[in-house]
Amino acid sequence: MGDRQWAKEGLPVAVGAGCNGWALDFAIAIARIDQYQQDFVTLLSLVIVMWWIIDPTVASTGGDGRWIFLILNGLLVAFGAAAGWLGGKLVFKDA
Repeated sequence: MGDRQWAKEGLPVAVGAGCNGWALDFAIAIARIDQYQQDFVTLLSLVIVMWWIIDPTVASTGGDGRWIFLILNGLLVAFGAAAGWLGGKLVFKDA
């Protein structure tokens, strides 16, 4: 089997098996992660992006609502970091 043939046939099987194994190993722990935090990060991301699309100058000096926009971005970073830390604790529980 050539290299390209393996990539076409074997790689999707390997990726699927890895995802399946990961889901089985962490299914119970994933259910315990606070769903509200994940929803908050997603919703806040959408709000920030929509606000930026509507008013691209919102973060510029003198823009209306600049500080609110920057505080929302800070909250997004904080909650995203907390979610990443929880995910890291989940994956690397022995460390």
